[in-house]
Amino acid sequence: MKPIALTLILLTLSSSVFANARNKTNRGSQKTLASETSEDDSSSANADKIPTKRTHSGKKIVKLKTNEILEDSSDANRQDKTISLTVELVGFAPFPVRGAGIGYYLTPDNILELSYSSGETDFLFTRVSNSMSSLHLKTFWGNSFYTNLGVASRMFGYRFDFTEVDADGNFTSRNSSFGLQNKVLGADFTIGNRWQWDTFTIGCDWIGAFVPFATTGSTEVISKNYSPEDIQDANEAMDRFGKQGSIQFLRFYLGVSF
Repeated sequence: MKPIALTLILLTLSSSVFANARNKTNRGSQKTLASETSEDDSSSANADKIPTKRTHSGKKIVKLKTNEILEDSSDANRQDKTISLTVELVGFAPFPVRGAGIGYYLTPDNILELSYSSGETDFLFTRVSNSMSSLHLKTFWGNSFYTNLGVASRMFGYRFDFTEVDADGNFTSRNSSFGLQNKVLGADFTIGNRWQWDTFTIGCDWIGAFVPFATTGSTEVISKNYSPEDIQDANEAMDRFGKQGSIQFLRFYLGVSF
């Protein structure tokens, strides 16, 4: 009976060990299966210890590699472009202006641009004219964000129209005008965003600055009632004004690139 009892004990122990081993194998298989079928790729997430991020609409947020760009992005659509033509619909430099520009793609992320803008507006009793010609390098620092850096020639003009007064202080029927004009050469810098589709492009210079480094003032006198001293004083005032910088902002434009 002792051999039979020993045999029964050995069979019982071996069955118990086999059952425990099978349970461990099943539990391990279930973890792997859940990991493989997870829509969040939790196996890689657990391995890298990085949780999956999503947008409010449920889209997964992924990080592109340094040598990758998104298909149909502005960055991708710039890759085969050579020429850019744009029209500035409205802008402030600092008075309202409109203009146009032409650019050449040195690389997909660098455009050499030549632009011109101008405008006139009434300010109090003065007619203000403003124009700027600029040659700058537009450099993209991502998908659409860019900086413009270059040189520009700025012109400010002022024209005063009024009715002459006689010696008794009465208004006469004679109209008189006095014009001032100042041209300045300086550095031009702006930041903005530009989005590129297949051919169509749209963008905006959000804010920028013009810093003068050379100025020439000229005065146009239409009325003959001003002395040379008055003209000299006006020139000096315009020269001081020309040495001051100015801001630019909200310069919206659209165009084509091909």
